[in-house]
Amino acid sequence: MEYLTDMVTTVPEETSPAKVDELRAAEAVRAAELVKAGHLVRLWRPPLGPGEWRSIGLFRAADDEAELQEVLASLPLHIWMKVIITPLTPHPNDPEYRARRQARVTRRPSGVWAVLPATPPVMWATNIQKEAPR
Repeated sequence: MEYLTDMVTTVPEETSPAKVDELRAAEAVRAAELVKAGHLVRLWRPPLGPGEWRSIGLFRAADDEAELQEVLASLPLHIWMKVIITPLTPHPNDPEYRARRQARVTRRPSGVWAVLPATPPVMWATNIQKEAPR
């Protein structure tokens, strides 16, 4: 499952610049590890105010939000972060989602076309029911 995270980091005033530099370097190393593990997909820096540290991230966790909480807690700067987590489900009109669905239709060596299992229509109906009225 994918999650959108809005992470705001507030460094306590009494923190030494050396400690900040140490944790930022460790954060970069940990972020690279999370990329390799498939948890950190994308990371953005929105427009910032003076002295503001904020990132928007797209994370993946296999099963549930509990795994994501563990991943986020492993970030060295997490001690100073406030994180808003938004669980995401695929939208039927998302170009990447449509491309994945189309890639599931494949031609077997025998020449017979096969449709590999995709997201069940029940999930689509459940997700649509959760959407706000337009």
